[in-house]
Amino acid sequence: MKKVLIVGPDFFGYNDSVKRGFEKLGYETKVYSYFDGYHGLKNKIICSLLGKIGVNYFKRKYDDRINYKILIEVEQYLPNYVLFIKPEKISNKTLEEIKVPKILWMMDSLFRYDKIIDNIKYYDLKYMFEENDVIRLVEMGVKSTFLPLAYDDEVYHPINKIEKDIDILFIGSLYPKRIELLENIINQFPSLNIEIYGKYTNIKQPNTYLKYFFSKYKKYFKNRNVIPREVNQLYARSKICLNMHHSQSNKGCNPRFFEIAANGAFQLVDNNQFIVEKYGEYVEYFSSIEELNQLIRKYIKEEELRISKQKDNQFITMNNSFAERVKVIHQHLQVGGS
Repeated sequence: MKKVLIVGPDFFGYNDSVKRGFEKLGYETKVYSYFDGYHGLKNKIICSLLGKIGVNYFKRKYDDRINYKILIEVEQYLPNYVLFIKPEKISNKTLEEIKVPKILWMMDSLFRYDKIIDNIKYYDLKYMFEENDVIRLVEMGVKSTFLPLAYDDEVYHPINKIEKDIDILFIGSLYPKRIELLENIINQFPSLNIEIYGKYTNIKQPNTYLKYFFSKYKKYFKNRNVIPREVNQLYARSKICLNMHHSQSNKGCNPRFFEIAANGAFQLVDNNQFIVEKYGEYVEYFSSIEELNQLIRKYIKEEELRISKQKDNQFITMNNSFAERVKVIHQHLQVGGS
């Protein structure tokens, strides 16, 4: 039985979703997850904040410990393959010391991470979140494969006979532009039950604590992250799920798109080129706050319209589970290609 070691930041359980995909194909797997960022208040201060003013000693020491532990895992587990997910903390020295085939799977745009670009030559197989990144890599003489994100069918599924007590739901990172858009929606629809999940406050931006504490929108912004199984529950309770992408995502979509569909919920998604081109006939999308507000007014009271659109979720989820994505990697490993 072939063994795969999966290494990546502990970001909402996606390492385990990939693990289950490999296991369904008969692989033995192990996950080594590390904190996505710098864990604990002390490390946030000495690594993140001091790093902003050019003091990188503590940041390097923290990253070195992670690299050392990865090499120990490889030495003890003896995998046939090592799959790295968004390896921005992984050094070229670590990659050089790992002698088995190495797989890179980006779950964000590659070109946001200079260190990963610098180390691209060390990976035998390379899978990109963003289709445009594949084109840019070709221009650099590097071959890669576009592999979109997906949903975990063991986590995201319909929940029958559950009350739709949330009118509008958003789950995700709270960038300033997103907060501005969400506050606009709250102002436009003050009578609706709107719930927003994600961290509003940020230790790197101390003013966000004051802004949150004194905000008139505090009751809408829950200021916490949610684990995947709770996310599935929230989707099932919601009449409208909002889905927005990072501004740098053009031809790559977030996993929420497939997760909401797998849950059987109704979503309004921003105008993402990949989604519009491939799934535009099955989903309602918006290009401006005005269009979004119009769609909310159209669908919030019309349950039959939402149900009609939700029937198209089956076309969105088809062949878009993590198990299906891992099959692509498996096929490439079998032929030794990229």
